[in-house]
Amino acid sequence: AIIMADGRKYDTFDGPDVEAARQQQTLSASMLVRTRTQTMLLSLLCLVQFVTSLVWLADGATESLYEERVYGIGAALLLLLSSILGFFGGFFRSRSALIMFFINQLWGLALITTRLYNELRDARQESDYCANVPDGLPADALELECASINGKIGRRMTGAIFGACALWAGAFIAHRLSESLQDRSVSSEDARLVELILRAKSELQQQSTEFEEFVCKRLDDVEEQLAARARE
Repeated sequence: AIIMADGRKYDTFDGPDVEAARQQQTLSASMLVRTRTQTMLLSLLCLVQFVTSLVWLADGATESLYEERVYGIGAALLLLLSSILGFFGGFFRSRSALIMFFINQLWGLALITTRLYNELRDARQESDYCANVPDGLPADALELECASINGKIGRRMTGAIFGACALWAGAFIAHRLSESLQDRSVSSEDARLVELILRAKSELQQQSTEFEEFVCKRLDDVEEQLAARARE
């Protein structure tokens, strides 16, 4: 006998179909554990990305240049929306939301890479500026300005590198989770097919048993009738 995942029990002969059903049950349990683990990791990364997006949003709103302010706020809002999509896709097991999250993560990686390049370029320009003291600028003022610039550039570069790693990890896990959900869907269809085969075989076996009992009963009746006629 074999017990399916929904609790149904089928009495049948041992054979390849029974072994396939047992393997299907083991595979389904393994997929369930893997899906839950990937969902937890994705939720954690989305939480980190959500908090980081709020920090970048506040930082972008303080930019003095209009272009930099628009770029910073737009990138932060995109990453904020992406983190919400990741939460939704992981919690509701939605492949559509996970695919949108994956696309937004790639877009966010492009924005983060562009920002990192700009920060490196600005860091080089500011370093050259601080290395050559402009005429008429007091040394004290220059020291304070350079210290502020270096701290700001370093903080943004660190945040950009950390954000790029988080975006890459989130995109990878979302892609794997989407594949796991697809495999699980296919596995469920295979499990239903195996269940139909086992059900048909169980019914056929039951019918064969009933037919065998009917034939045996009829043979016993015939033997009794023959014995009665012989005594007469």
